Amino acid sequence: MEKKAKFYFVSETGADSKSTIIKVKRIQLLDHEESFLFPENKQTSAQHEQLFEDKIVKNVFKSLKVRNKFRNVIITLSDGLEKIYLDTEGNVVLYDEYLEEVNTAQESSVNSVSTATTSLERKPSSLVKDIVIKKFNGDNTNANAWINLFIQECNRVGILQNKYAEVLRLFLEKSALDWYNVFINEISMLNWEAWNNAFIDTFAAQSWIDIEYAYNYKFYNGSLLDLALKKRRLLEMDDSLSTNTQINMIVISLPKFIQNKLENPLQV
Repeated sequence: MEKKAKFYFVSETGADSKSTIIKVKRIQLLDHEESFLFPENKQTSAQHEQLFEDKIVKNVFKSLKVRNKFRNVIITLSDGLEKIYLDTEGNVVLYDEYLEEVNTAQESSVNSVSTATTSLERKPSSLVKDIVIKKFNGDNTNANAWINLFIQECNRVGILQNKYAEVLRLFLEKSALDWYNVFINEISMLNWEAWNNAFIDTFAAQSWIDIEYAYNYKFYNGSLLDLALKKRRLLEMDDSLSTNTQINMIVISLPKFIQNKLENPLQV
């Protein structure tokens, strides 16, 4: 009888802060309640070459072009994959390494066992007041950065993942709250993966305000060094810009008398 497993993939910021990397975080055998975490240093394609060659996983890559998105996919374990992820008795492993087991009710605590314990002791309503984050209104901050901070804060105070969507409403306002009230009729409150992806799809696509601000940001007063550093940080949100292009855009934001003293074009 063929065996199937659910793999949990996430898109994260790469090592250079400009690239996006896809990681596989955990595995769960179909019809089993337990899921198993892959070690933090064994979540990339380098440690899962055969899995990442699977056609379904390749399609996952195409759907995770934006950072901080999630996908749970079911994959049939071929003989080759079984040898990697199961031992001779059917226990979940990564090659010969036995993995940390996580109950599905505690999946939100994959990075902190202590937060799961705390969340069992206190109700979400009492935990929310400990979250420190500015409300999101749809255009006041970068959507990717905000939702990532929201998740970090929920983990920090001990809110379980199956309560994320419920808590999210309390930190939205204006058009973002309107969006929430529409989607509450379409997405289960327990399906955080769907909520997260819908949030990113809706608001990250509206990041033209951030990009326009980054491109048009110019020197008016203050330190030229501060201008250059801030301009560079703003431009890094556009992964398609080369280093030379970023430098050139920093230069043209400087006063003319400063530009004239620099080589043109600058090269690195």
